[in-house]
Amino acid sequence: MMPCSLSDKQDVTRPARQSTEQQVTSLQNKETETLALDDQTVGLSEDDWLTMSEDWQSQPFTKIDIQRLSKQTQRRTLWAKVCLTLNTVVTLAIIMLFIYGLRQGDFSQTVNIYLGIGSMLSLIFTGYEFKIRLKAWQACCDSPDKAVQHAMTGIESSINYCRLTKLSMVALLMLLNWFFYAVSSQSEKNIWSVLIFVNGFILIVCIFTDIIQRKRKAEYQRLKIISKE
Repeated sequence: MMPCSLSDKQDVTRPARQSTEQQVTSLQNKETETLALDDQTVGLSEDDWLTMSEDWQSQPFTKIDIQRLSKQTQRRTLWAKVCLTLNTVVTLAIIMLFIYGLRQGDFSQTVNIYLGIGSMLSLIFTGYEFKIRLKAWQACCDSPDKAVQHAMTGIESSINYCRLTKLSMVALLMLLNWFFYAVSSQSEKNIWSVLIFVNGFILIVCIFTDIIQRKRKAEYQRLKIISKE
């Protein structure tokens, strides 16, 4: 093997020396930039610091009262249970009245048909209502960590209940109009005032239910955004 000359050794060490010089230059540049930033920071006045602090504090953030949300969910759950109990009682009363009319024969055929269809519709409505509410109640607990999720479940149940109520009002409206038409054809009494009142009342219930449904949808979307943050 031939011995290496002095020029060859210099060629070998030159790239390493150049790489070291580049690293040193890069570190010096970073130190210069850091010193420049420190000088800018030190040069800020108290007013500048106050402005920066106010800008930071004014940044938008989501704030929610967990305790208040939990109480609201509990209160709505209580009202839902009251409504379910009342609807169950009304359904049982209509069914018992229908059975009594058939057995005693005290009611006309029109009334018996009305009570029969009404009891069937009321039974279907109460069954779906119980299914909707039970699904929400089974998912609820008193854990503060799940307050938002439980509130969303309760609101979703309320939205479904509003939809069910509007559908039932449409069916009830058709049944009542048929009933009043049948009664008016068998009697000479003027029932237009009663018919207008009943139709107006059902219309008001539908409008009120739709308003509640829209509010619950807005609340659900707001809580959905919060739960993703």
